[in-house]
Amino acid sequence: MFRTLLIFFSISLINCISATAQSNSGNTDSTNIYNIYEKQVDFLLQTRGVPGPEIMEMMQVIRSNKINSDESLADLLGKLYSSSRGIGIIFYFFNGDSLRRVFFEPGVIKEKKTFFISREKNFFYQQR
Repeated sequence: MFRTLLIFFSISLINCISATAQSNSGNTDSTNIYNIYEKQVDFLLQTRGVPGPEIMEMMQVIRSNKINSDESLADLLGKLYSSSRGIGIIFYFFNGDSLRRVFFEPGVIKEKKTFFISREKNFFYQQR
Protein backbone atom coordinates (compact mmCIF):
# COMPACT_ATOMS: atom_id res chain seq x y z
CA MET A 1 0.00 0.00 0.00
CA PHE A 2 2.77 2.43 0.98
CA ARG A 3 4.67 1.60 -2.21
CA THR A 4 1.56 2.27 -4.31
CA LEU A 5 1.08 5.62 -2.59
CA LEU A 6 4.71 6.57 -3.22
CA ILE A 7 4.41 5.66 -6.90
CA PHE A 8 1.17 7.60 -7.22
CA PHE A 9 2.74 10.57 -5.40
CA SER A 10 5.78 10.49 -7.66
CA ILE A 11 3.64 10.35 -10.79
CA SER A 12 1.22 13.06 -9.66
CA LEU A 13 4.05 15.48 -8.85
CA ILE A 14 4.37 16.17 -12.55
CA ASN A 15 1.36 18.44 -12.30
CA CYS A 16 3.37 20.75 -10.03
CA ILE A 17 6.73 20.65 -11.73
CA SER A 18 8.14 23.84 -13.14
CA ALA A 19 11.80 23.00 -12.68
CA THR A 20 14.43 24.14 -15.13
CA ALA A 21 14.58 22.23 -18.39
CA GLN A 22 17.31 19.66 -18.88
CA SER A 23 16.97 19.58 -22.66
CA ASN A 24 15.42 21.80 -25.31
CA SER A 25 14.54 19.03 -27.71
CA GLY A 26 10.89 18.07 -28.03
CA ASN A 27 11.89 14.82 -29.72
CA THR A 28 13.53 13.09 -26.75
CA ASP A 29 12.86 9.39 -26.46
CA SER A 30 10.72 7.86 -23.72
CA THR A 31 13.68 6.61 -21.66
CA ASN A 32 15.34 10.03 -21.67
CA ILE A 33 12.05 11.65 -20.62
CA TYR A 34 11.78 9.48 -17.53
CA ASN A 35 15.41 10.20 -16.60
CA ILE A 36 14.74 13.94 -16.88
CA TYR A 37 11.47 13.52 -14.95
CA GLU A 38 13.28 11.76 -12.11
CA LYS A 39 15.75 14.66 -11.86
CA GLN A 40 12.91 17.21 -11.90
CA VAL A 41 11.01 15.39 -9.14
CA ASP A 42 14.19 15.22 -7.05
CA PHE A 43 14.80 18.96 -7.59
CA LEU A 44 11.18 19.83 -6.75
CA LEU A 45 11.22 17.80 -3.53
CA GLN A 46 14.49 19.45 -2.45
CA THR A 47 13.03 22.88 -3.23
CA ARG A 48 9.95 22.08 -1.15
CA GLY A 49 12.14 21.14 1.83
CA VAL A 50 11.53 17.39 1.84
CA PRO A 51 14.30 15.72 3.87
CA GLY A 52 17.01 13.97 1.86
CA PRO A 53 16.30 10.45 3.17
CA GLU A 54 12.62 10.74 2.18
CA ILE A 55 13.60 11.92 -1.31
CA MET A 56 15.96 8.97 -1.65
CA GLU A 57 13.17 6.59 -0.62
CA MET A 58 10.76 8.04 -3.21
CA MET A 59 13.40 7.95 -5.94
CA GLN A 60 14.19 4.34 -5.02
CA VAL A 61 10.55 3.40 -5.72
CA ILE A 62 10.95 4.71 -9.27
CA ARG A 63 14.30 2.93 -9.73
CA SER A 64 13.32 -0.38 -8.12
CA ASN A 65 10.22 -0.61 -10.32
CA LYS A 66 12.33 0.23 -13.37
CA ILE A 67 10.03 3.06 -14.43
CA ASN A 68 12.12 4.26 -17.36
CA SER A 69 9.72 4.32 -20.30
CA ASP A 70 6.04 4.68 -21.14
CA GLU A 71 5.84 0.93 -21.60
CA SER A 72 7.37 0.14 -18.19
CA LEU A 73 4.96 2.57 -16.49
CA ALA A 74 2.00 1.00 -18.32
CA ASP A 75 3.16 -2.47 -17.23
CA LEU A 76 3.49 -1.35 -13.60
CA LEU A 77 0.04 0.25 -13.66
CA GLY A 78 -1.30 -3.04 -15.05
CA LYS A 79 0.14 -4.85 -12.02
CA LEU A 80 -1.23 -2.31 -9.54
CA TYR A 81 -4.75 -1.87 -10.91
CA SER A 82 -7.28 -4.14 -12.56
CA SER A 83 -8.32 -3.02 -16.04
CA SER A 84 -11.93 -3.69 -15.01
CA ARG A 85 -11.82 -0.83 -12.49
CA GLY A 86 -12.07 1.83 -15.19
CA ILE A 87 -8.96 3.72 -14.07
CA GLY A 88 -7.17 6.14 -16.38
CA ILE A 89 -3.92 7.98 -15.67
CA ILE A 90 -2.75 11.07 -17.53
CA PHE A 91 0.98 11.75 -17.32
CA TYR A 92 2.07 15.27 -18.22
CA PHE A 93 5.70 16.17 -18.76
CA PHE A 94 6.97 19.66 -19.59
CA ASN A 95 10.54 20.11 -20.76
CA GLY A 96 12.16 22.80 -22.85
CA ASP A 97 9.76 23.73 -25.62
CA SER A 98 7.25 20.90 -25.34
CA LEU A 99 4.48 19.51 -23.20
CA ARG A 100 4.09 15.76 -23.51
CA ARG A 101 0.91 13.94 -22.54
CA VAL A 102 0.49 10.19 -22.23
CA PHE A 103 -2.85 8.62 -21.35
CA PHE A 104 -2.65 5.21 -19.69
CA GLU A 105 -5.13 2.58 -18.70
CA PRO A 106 -3.70 -0.22 -16.53
CA GLY A 107 -1.26 -2.13 -18.74
CA VAL A 108 -2.01 -0.06 -21.87
CA ILE A 109 -0.77 3.16 -23.45
CA LYS A 110 -3.92 4.67 -24.98
CA GLU A 111 -2.46 7.87 -26.43
CA LYS A 112 0.78 9.85 -26.67
CA LYS A 113 0.81 13.46 -27.78
CA THR A 114 3.41 16.23 -27.72
CA PHE A 115 2.46 19.91 -27.84
CA PHE A 116 5.23 22.26 -28.95
CA ILE A 117 5.16 25.62 -27.22
CA SER A 118 6.60 28.87 -28.53
CA ARG A 119 6.55 32.40 -27.19
CA GLU A 120 4.24 33.49 -29.99
CA LYS A 121 1.58 30.92 -29.12
CA ASN A 122 1.92 31.06 -25.35
CA PHE A 123 -0.90 32.93 -23.60
CA PHE A 124 1.33 34.13 -20.76
CA TYR A 125 3.92 35.61 -23.10
CA GLN A 126 1.21 37.39 -25.10
CA GLN A 127 -0.01 39.15 -21.93
CA ARG A 128 3.32 40.96 -21.41
